[in-house]
Amino acid sequence: MESLEQYFDRCDTPAANSPVGALMARVIVKNLGMGYDEARTEAKRLLNLAAGKRIFRTPQVFSPAERAARSEKFRTVFGSKAA
Repeated sequence: MESLEQYFDRCDTPAANSPVGALMARVIVKNLGMGYDEARTEAKRLLNLAAGKRIFRTPQVFSPAERAARSEKFRTVFGSKAA
């Protein structure tokens, strides 16, 4: 059986310092008979449970032209007090 470090070195597994990887290590310590794939599934389940209904998204990044267009649309919809 491969060690935990060897498992994390594979390309199809999470990084050791990722949330899933860190929780996997804790799950394996508590349940010594559990395999790596079972621990990964359990870690994902626990993280989803902890997140609740929150959905995490990366912030949108707009080009200067898109920012100008959005700013102009905002001014036409809400009016500009500076003008």
